[in-house]
Amino acid sequence: MKRMTVILALATLAAMVASPLMAAGVPGTINYQGRLTDGAGSNVTDGVYTLAFKIYDAPAGGSLLWNETKPVQVTSGLLTTQLGTGTAIPGNLFSGSASRYLGVTVNLDPEMPRVLLNSVAYAYQAKDADVATLAQDLTCTGCVSAGEIAANAVGASEIAADAVGASEIATGAVVGGVGGDIADGTVTGDDLATNSVGVDEIAANGVGAVEILAGAVGTSEVADGSLTAVDIDDEPGVASNTGAVQIEMDGTIQTLLLRSIVAPVAGYVLVVATAQFKINHVNGTLSSGRFGVSSTIGVFPSNQDLLVQISGNAPTGSYNQAVTVHGLFPTPGGSDTFYFLGDKASGSLYVDDLQLTLIYFPTAHGTVVSTTAPLGENAPDK
Repeated sequence: MKRMTVILALATLAAMVASPLMAAGVPGTINYQGRLTDGAGSNVTDGVYTLAFKIYDAPAGGSLLWNETKPVQVTSGLLTTQLGTGTAIPGNLFSGSASRYLGVTVNLDPEMPRVLLNSVAYAYQAKDADVATLAQDLTCTGCVSAGEIAANAVGASEIAADAVGASEIATGAVVGGVGGDIADGTVTGDDLATNSVGVDEIAANGVGAVEILAGAVGTSEVADGSLTAVDIDDEPGVASNTGAVQIEMDGTIQTLLLRSIVAPVAGYVLVVATAQFKINHVNGTLSSGRFGVSSTIGVFPSNQDLLVQISGNAPTGSYNQAVTVHGLFPTPGGSDTFYFLGDKASGSLYVDDLQLTLIYFPTAHGTVVSTTAPLGENAPDK
């Protein structure tokens, strides 16, 4: 009767039951080596012997789980073969914790005592292979939640270039601002592809002066026709009028010049008026007049009746002098008309070379005290 001494039996395969690893080319066999002797303990004669290999779930009796019969070359008593080349070993044969036993039969001899397969054979279905199989199967939505990922466990080094795109980020999943997902300064121009940020990506009032570098927006950044009057409502604007014909003052509040301006939105209008006046003065009499600007025809605001006069002690003659008046008026927006007013109190008075300028400002950058609203006609200052 022959005797078999097992020299080495090892598994070179992980999880056959999970075909992804088998597809990767891992062999599905067990390398078996042994020494075959006769009843006296001497090596058997060199030659080819028929060996039957069987795996059971018990050291005696039990269930046959797998078997394979094959010719094996024996030289100097030593033999080497691969179990599983003739009959495939089931992928789940070594799964779980149950013990497995190998029985060997040579030619027509009885089966030798079974041998317990140790952990080397169980590498055929390693614990790590179970985990690897699970990892390859993680394609379902929501399989891994935030609770399974430690804080700061996934950083830039764990994410391949271009691995995360728009399709991987749910709408509203990333927010900015205080306490948001994007720290200040972490996204620069280098991180944004050309044309990757459009109108849909920018919240209303999301871009202000702080977000735009000085000189960053020029003509090339503004498309033709993209700016209309609505887009430049907060721009200053001007209107003006002139008069070269000499006007004789008649003793009533006269409109020397007028001009209208259309303000796109509420703001302020600075009204500036200039004229040259001429007084034909007679010694012993007081020659005087007053000038101002107003938003109401024929009525001076209370702080706009600026007096010019020639003392009665002055010699008789013609006196020429320039006068400039100005006022700042609030506007609710829309069309407003402003007036350069003059009024002769006494003497002979003429004006010419008139200029009226209106300048619209949309914003106050400090405290504004507007020109007092018209309260009615005022007596000349004395």
